[in-house]
Amino acid sequence: MRKLLCVGLLFCLSLSAQEPVFLQWANGIAQAQLAQRDQTIAAIKNVGQAEARKLYVRQRILQIIGGLPARSGPLNAQVTGIIDQGTYHIEKVFFESLPGLRVSANVYAPNAAGRYPAVLVQIGHFPEAKAWPQLMAANLAAKGFVVIAFDPLGEGERQQGYNMVTRMPLINSDVGQHLMAGAQGLILGQNFGRYEIFDAMRAIDYLTSRADVDDSKIGATGCSGGGSLTYYTMVLESRIKVAAPACVGPSYKWGIPLGAVGDSEQSFANFLSSGLDSPDFFEAFAPLPILLLNTAQDENFPPSASDPVFNEAKSFYSLYKASDKLQRFTGPGGHGMPLENRQALYAFMIQWLKGGKGDATELPLNVLPNDQLNVTANGYVGGLDIYQVIAATPRDPNSLEEMLPAVQRLIQNNHQAPLPQYGAITDLGSYVSQDLSFVTEPGLTISGKLLIPKAAGHKSGVLYVENAAVSSTAAQQLALGGRVVLDLFPRAIFPSVDPSDLFGDWVDNLLATLIGRNLPGMRAFDILRGVDILSGRADVDPARISGAASDIAGIWLLLASAVDTRLGAIALDHTPYSYKHAFASAIHRRLHDGALTGFYLNWDLGDLVAALGSRPISWANPTDWLGNVVPQASLAPVPSAAITRQAKWGPIIYLELTVTNAGPGAATAANISSLSYQTIAGSGSVIPISRAPIPIGDIAPGASRVIPIFLIMPSTLSKFSVTEGGTLKTQIGNSLTFSLQQSVTP
Repeated sequence: MRKLLCVGLLFCLSLSAQEPVFLQWANGIAQAQLAQRDQTIAAIKNVGQAEARKLYVRQRILQIIGGLPARSGPLNAQVTGIIDQGTYHIEKVFFESLPGLRVSANVYAPNAAGRYPAVLVQIGHFPEAKAWPQLMAANLAAKGFVVIAFDPLGEGERQQGYNMVTRMPLINSDVGQHLMAGAQGLILGQNFGRYEIFDAMRAIDYLTSRADVDDSKIGATGCSGGGSLTYYTMVLESRIKVAAPACVGPSYKWGIPLGAVGDSEQSFANFLSSGLDSPDFFEAFAPLPILLLNTAQDENFPPSASDPVFNEAKSFYSLYKASDKLQRFTGPGGHGMPLENRQALYAFMIQWLKGGKGDATELPLNVLPNDQLNVTANGYVGGLDIYQVIAATPRDPNSLEEMLPAVQRLIQNNHQAPLPQYGAITDLGSYVSQDLSFVTEPGLTISGKLLIPKAAGHKSGVLYVENAAVSSTAAQQLALGGRVVLDLFPRAIFPSVDPSDLFGDWVDNLLATLIGRNLPGMRAFDILRGVDILSGRADVDPARISGAASDIAGIWLLLASAVDTRLGAIALDHTPYSYKHAFASAIHRRLHDGALTGFYLNWDLGDLVAALGSRPISWANPTDWLGNVVPQASLAPVPSAAITRQAKWGPIIYLELTVTNAGPGAATAANISSLSYQTIAGSGSVIPISRAPIPIGDIAPGASRVIPIFLIMPSTLSKFSVTEGGTLKTQIGNSLTFSLQQSVTP
């Protein structure tokens, strides 16, 4: 598993390197997008144009995070304890940001009666969680502010996947928990940050519900990851009038070349491709007061990395004649909030929220042990996990006809066939192996091996998709069977991937989303370029090309096969079969590697199977999203049929045949292929009007389809039976037949 170091606004740095070729290629795209943004910003010359830009930034950020949850339902706030600290007190509070989603918080408030300005403190990736800013929050309270600091999801008393027996979460890392929820949100077109932002908005709702808060004077601050959340919230929450993000600021111009990519809430899909960068957060807040806090020896973000961002924002503020409202302070030391920075924060909040009346000198106040600030007795707030909230997102299933253009957009299949470069040949007995490489997209070269049987004549071809390293045993076995095999290594794959790593290659996957691409889709693109190579070979019959893959690579192959009929058959092994099971728990395995952005809002992986039509698919050992093999029986539909309505117009009989799937699996492409009638009582025979084949379509477990049937029945016939023979497919493409019979007495 990759080790993680999470810091600051934009970046959660992986301590193992990214795949360097892909990073270089993606950086080229990112820098071109950022250069285009520079031109857009340079053209802004007046307040009217600046306001239009601000509107675009807010609207686009809302779009790319999947919008915000609707504010509905009461906060259900409770105060579980109060700690008197002399001139101020600390309240232990929890509230619900969404029904069942509980937020644990500390509120620091002056003891003297009155209405005070308020400050929202958002927390970064700090093990102390809401207790981290205790000294800072206490000083603000002593200086006449009401302050709220709450646990972010995955921290403090809000652990996700918490085990009440072991008193530990399933993943003991806030970043890990964010990545788990982030991938779940991604397949539904959401960014995990929307929930962190919404928690902050609901924290402000709580502040403004208090009699001691002046709701016209609200400030926000946060350090490191809390600084990034301050950025997002101040842009989308109009009640924030003053902001002071700390230990944040660099542009993606600085971060992407280093391979520095934020964890889920800090990496918005389509952010760079939408013409956005970190200065937009400053500029969208203009002309309100904002203070950027840095430290001189910040090992993650040196102040010089923030200079271009601050300078651009300064020019933007100057359009409003508000340059004095954009300030910056750099204190001593490394990443964090030293005394000097805290005092700069106090002074800034006093200046803009208290009319400059107050003393910014920090007081040596009492600091309590972290656990004494817990809201709950057992240190766990309970309620819903965020994966359960994400799973409840309403879906809108769409047709296969609508799916195929969406798949094409994910793949972006618009390039000419590649020209492969061939390497050395190795004799392996009945076949030879030859290295090859090709440019799959301008600036990006990928590699593979051709395994070529020595026997003469046209052969079938197999595109074998690797997800760890080329020359797997499965690919070799296919070559021994007389097939020409292109053993392909798609882009951005580590040669030594750890199959037990739950997170997969989240860094490259999130990097791809930033530039407006989808990495599984790009790997499907690489597969199609491999099909180009196979179909162009003289020793391969282009009508007999198939694909094979295992594990997550099966999803990339499914995606490619859905839009290219040259893949006449596919074989999958140990591949997850439905996104539904990604929401069975707070954890999953390698979902980032198989996450099709927004796809699950309208479709599931079974729809990719359905897109294959009559092309055969063999799916061995289908799995859930923890790698557990799902028994084939649990995927099988169980069809039944009944005559639920009948009518008669002279000799014409109308029947409604209701076909029901009792589950447990879904039925796809169901079809009545034969209809037959047998006389039971009376004489004569039924004359059919409705004739097979009759399409039924997809039937979810527990669902039904109504099929109208018309026939002519002679007056001498009083009872007959109808028998339907048909076919259907399971959601993993297995074909099944059925025969159903009903008796009819008109």
